[in-house]
Amino acid sequence: MSRHLIFIVLSFSITCSSALAVENTEAEKQLREKPPSFEEKKAGKEKLYFSSYEEYSWVNQGSRKGKWKLFTGNFAYSLNDALLPYIGVNAWERLSVYDKTIDAGVYIKFKDNSYLRTEMGFGTGLKYLYRYQTTLEYEHRLVKGYSANLGFRFLDYPSDGDNIYIFSPGLRHYFGNHYISAFYNASKTEGRGIAQWGTLKGNFTVNDRLNVYLGTAVGQRLYDIFELDASKQFGYIGFSGIDFNVYKNFKLRLGGSYSMEKPAFRKRSLDFGGSVKF
Repeated sequence: MSRHLIFIVLSFSITCSSALAVENTEAEKQLREKPPSFEEKKAGKEKLYFSSYEEYSWVNQGSRKGKWKLFTGNFAYSLNDALLPYIGVNAWERLSVYDKTIDAGVYIKFKDNSYLRTEMGFGTGLKYLYRYQTTLEYEHRLVKGYSANLGFRFLDYPSDGDNIYIFSPGLRHYFGNHYISAFYNASKTEGRGIAQWGTLKGNFTVNDRLNVYLGTAVGQRLYDIFELDASKQFGYIGFSGIDFNVYKNFKLRLGGSYSMEKPAFRKRSLDFGGSVKF
């Protein structure tokens, strides 16, 4: 009887901690982001850009089952061929818990098509996400369409000892209207050590109307649902989708993903959205 009682207490503790744990969404964020299309902007006169999408997910989190929702909206305004300021909002609903973030930043393009990005962001709700974050990214064009990329992010969480530092060196290869990128990521969570993961993604233009993207992330602490050592949190994310050019500067998006993280987390999602240029 005592063994059964201990098992029940431990199971309940794990379930409760999973509901309150800091969650790391950085791997998904990196997979969703696209590098700025400076060359595309030079070809037209559009100045204002807007994009949004919604993601609906079905998750198994230990013994719990439920739904996650994410709404994302991004605005950007091209001041000239070298400056692209932007603002982004995210609204999360995860198992009936709500979080919101707002981020603002700027891309600065150099003459050789290298760029620098700086960003600051703030969160509200603060159940799972950061209350403050800052990002610094630099991409330098090398030769024959190759670019070296170096990124750093700091995320300040409400609970002491959960701040995260992320270092992300990577390589992109641009060819025609396509690109492939590969990144190594190391994140240090204060008081909990270092986790590592890699991302690989590609973006391919099939024709004037259809664009295909796909990617994966593999490694440790991709979500950090259960507060365990990084060695016990191995997982992967796979995603793919299409962008369809409906008319001139108006595109629709449809995609999906499948994610898993040990010891007991699974996420399946569908997303849809669109983008427009003025």
